[in-house]
Amino acid sequence: MQHFKQLARFAAISTILLTLAACGGGGSDSDDDDDNGGDGGAPLTNINGAYVSECLVTSATESTEFIYVAQDGDLVVTRNDYMDDACTVNPIASLATATYVLGGSVGLDGSVAGITSATEIDITNTTVGSPDLGEITYDIVAIDGDTVYVGQSDGVNDGSTPALRHTELDGDFPLTRQ
Repeated sequence: MQHFKQLARFAAISTILLTLAACGGGGSDSDDDDDNGGDGGAPLTNINGAYVSECLVTSATESTEFIYVAQDGDLVVTRNDYMDDACTVNPIASLATATYVLGGSVGLDGSVAGITSATEIDITNTTVGSPDLGEITYDIVAIDGDTVYVGQSDGVNDGSTPALRHTELDGDFPLTRQ
């Protein structure tokens, strides 16, 4: 079931380019920054870096991996679909692009990795040829060491407007800083 959720997330990412790892909560983007903003830290102002999902098994003979690269307000997401269940055989890549703007801190309940604050991120789809070109997704992101968490819809807060920005982190879709 989780792999379907992740594939649905990519559909949103590739069309609206939902979140990357626009890391949240902490104070800087240095490699030794492990402040997740859990004590109410300031939002990040720089999220430059590359982030990779775990291998998501979609069937007995297929798997998917996501790679996010953020650089100075630009975001590129690569989805690699594989012909095996271990993300190793014959990857087929698809790309999506976006721009992002980081915002203020958002308080959280600490249910994911003990993180109690995240950073708002507004992501604008810039994928040429996308039917959703120009659409904005309103999300949150947080970082804990080298692990990045993005927002998760609770069924109501779907990221379609600032008022409907995600209010929870998705603990099932961690990204690892490379």
